[in-house]
Amino acid sequence: MDAPDSPTNSSSGSPRTDPSAHALAELLWAELLRGGPPERLAALANEWHAARGHKWAPGDADRLLAAAAACGGHAPLCATAREWGATDYRLMALGAARAGHERICALAREWALAEPGPAGRDSPRALSYDRMLRAAASGAHARVCELIASWGEADADQMLFGGAYRGHRAVCERARELGATGFGHMLHLAASGGHPAICRLALSWGAADVDQMLRSGARGGHREVCELARELGATDVEWMLHLAAEEGHESICVLARAWGAADMDRMLRGAARGGRGPLCVLAREWGATDYDGMVAAAVDGGCPARERLHELAEQWRTDDTPNAAQAAAAPDPQ
Repeated sequence: MDAPDSPTNSSSGSPRTDPSAHALAELLWAELLRGGPPERLAALANEWHAARGHKWAPGDADRLLAAAAACGGHAPLCATAREWGATDYRLMALGAARAGHERICALAREWALAEPGPAGRDSPRALSYDRMLRAAASGAHARVCELIASWGEADADQMLFGGAYRGHRAVCERARELGATGFGHMLHLAASGGHPAICRLALSWGAADVDQMLRSGARGGHREVCELARELGATDVEWMLHLAAEEGHESICVLARAWGAADMDRMLRGAARGGRGPLCVLAREWGATDYDGMVAAAVDGGCPARERLHELAEQWRTDDTPNAAQAAAAPDPQ
């Protein structure tokens, strides 16, 4: 069914009068996102182009190219965007790889290689094959991964990393077959993504830093990963506490404390750096007193709530010495 604000009147079929280029653009993106038919998308694109008086704002054609590639894998609309001057095949290829559109990836490479001149970093010919492979692996798009790998331009480790972060075991195994060896970073990414089974796989292939696994799991708030790392011998509970506080994971902070983490000032600084007010309060309840460090961490981390945390620190300083003024003014009992 056509969208309610289609550029044609659904009852009469007559063209919309005085079309707005902005409204047409919004409608086009909506149609792309919902996977509208290529014929309708091409018609909308042409109407949009005409509404602008065939004068494009910088990047309009490239935006259309990227959207057509990523949102629906629409080759005809990609071709239309190219006719109107789009040349950002790097973005086109990346979007297509992420969405799993094998044909569009191949088309992007074909067009990029057809561009005149050297394939320098800023050239339309300079596709980012590593990023494409990682994006395809993140979505478990096996056929796209195989296609990109077949070009011989991408590092198989990127496929390993994309698969590890998203928990795709088959992708990781295929990456290893293709020569991937970055199992330490695989472990970090699998822990960050919360995938204990992939963590175990990385360890079985030679990864060994279980403390890194603990830290990555804590930063991501993944209790099961942290528990597995601890079971395997991880001991860096102080960093676990700091990172969990910075990212706002109270339950992981509680777990780290139960495992022996005791540097509550470090927790306070981590929480302040991440702008985690409630965890700053919790750190103080557990004994933290480094209010200067708390304020400095909030500033260093660019925390939007740093002014509020500064006020809180001043309040806590006052609360920690409630009778100081009276004590100084009281007569000496002797």
